[in-house]
Amino acid sequence: MVAPRPEESGPAGSLPRELHIRFLGREDMPELLTVWKASGLHIRPAGSERPDRLAAELAEYPRNFLGAFERGAMVGACIATWDGRRGWINRLGVIPARRRTGVAQRLVQAAEAELRSRGAQVIGALVEPENSASLALFNRLGYRDVPSAVYLSKRDDPDV
Repeated sequence: MVAPRPEESGPAGSLPRELHIRFLGREDMPELLTVWKASGLHIRPAGSERPDRLAAELAEYPRNFLGAFERGAMVGACIATWDGRRGWINRLGVIPARRRTGVAQRLVQAAEAELRSRGAQVIGALVEPENSASLALFNRLGYRDVPSAVYLSKRDDPDV
C-alpha cells in the first residue's frame, strides 16, 4: 500500500498531516458509512450500503475497500473492484474538511496501484454526473469520458 507521507497542502495555517491509506476491515464499516454520508454520496442504507451487505462484500473481497486516515481518523475512502477484465473505482468520498488537500488523489492512486497488482490494464471510474469536483479530479488524473458508452443498470429494488 501507499506509505504515509505529510500532505503538502491544507487549510491556511494548518500543520502538515500524515495520511495513511490502508485496506479496511469489518471494524471500519461504521466509520466508512459516516465518511460516505459526510462526503455527500448518495447512500442506500436498505440496499448496497446495508451493513450486512458491506460485511459480506468485505469478507469475500477484502482488498476492495480502501480508507485514508489522518491521526487514526478516516477522512476518505473508496472501493476498488476488479472483475477480471477491468478495474473500477467507485464510492470515492472525502470529508468536507479535508477536500482539496490531496486525499482523493492519493486514494485514487492507491486504488489504481491495487487494481494494477491484480492485473487491471483498464480502470474505469463511476461518478455521478452532478459531482463536478470528482469529475474534475478524474480528468486531472488522466481519465476520459467515454461518449460511446452509457452506464445502464437493472435493479431488483430501487434501494439497492
